[in-house]
Amino acid sequence: MARTTFSVTSFVAGQPQAIRDIIASFDQLVAYHPLIVHVEEIPSDVGEQGAPRRRYHVTDRLRLGPFLIKFTYLATSLITGDHTLYCEAFQSPGVHLMIHYTFFADGEGARIEEQCDIDAPWLLLRTVRRQAEQAHRQTMREIDHYL
Repeated sequence: MARTTFSVTSFVAGQPQAIRDIIASFDQLVAYHPLIVHVEEIPSDVGEQGAPRRRYHVTDRLRLGPFLIKFTYLATSLITGDHTLYCEAFQSPGVHLMIHYTFFADGEGARIEEQCDIDAPWLLLRTVRRQAEQAHRQTMREIDHYL
C-alpha cells in the first residue's frame, strides 16, 4: 500500500450549507460528478463522532487506456457541523479515499477547501490520484455552473 494526498480549493456561487448538502448526498452528486453513473442509498449507521453516517453503493465509469470499466463500491458521508463534511470511498482492489471538506461563506458564494487522502496499491496510486483530483475539480465547476 502507498499513500498520496491532494487539496482543492473551489469557489462556488451558492450558500455553503446548500453546497455541503449536495456533496453529502451522493444521489445528488450523480448530476455533477463525471465518474458517477449510479447511486443507491443503503441503511445508515453511526459515525465515530456519534452522528448519523449516510452510506451508498456508488457505481463509477472509469476509462483505463482503451477500456471503459464500471465498478461499484461503498461510500459514506458524515456531516459533523455546519462547516465540515467527511466522505470516504472503499474501492477494490484496496483503494480507500478519505475526504475532508470545509465550507466557508465568501462574498456572494462559498469557498470549499477539500483535503483528499488516498491509500492504494502503489501500481494504482498515480492513476487513482489523477482521476480523483480531476473528477473533484470538475464536480465543483459543475455545481457552480448549475446553482
